[in-house]
Amino acid sequence: MLIVTAIVLGGIIGALLRYYVILLATRYFNYRVFYGTLFVNITGTFLIGCSATWLYQKEFVFFPWDKLILVGFLGAYTTFSSYILDTMNLWRSQQYQLAVKYSLSTLILGFLAAESGILLFRLIESFR
Repeated sequence: MLIVTAIVLGGIIGALLRYYVILLATRYFNYRVFYGTLFVNITGTFLIGCSATWLYQKEFVFFPWDKLILVGFLGAYTTFSSYILDTMNLWRSQQYQLAVKYSLSTLILGFLAAESGILLFRLIESFR
């Protein structure tokens, strides 16, 4: 139950921070949302690199800080950081082909899934 609590707590903080960072960026950059998203994705990737390096060297007895920070906080702050961490772990374990396949398939399938969702929604809306 402690792990679930850590993930939820980290997720709340990460989601709220993401919301406010994007809100501030859209106001600062005249409502260009992608600047906020770009900032969140890049800072999240930087933070997951730092955090994973530090946390994987530690052994936590009383509290699962790795779950709070990596899964909860950064998972809610940006899923892009998790995608990069997975790709880096494959690359570092010398699974180069799999890392490239995973990276490209995530990008391509992500775009296709988003486009499919848009088309399906428009199709459903056209019947109303």
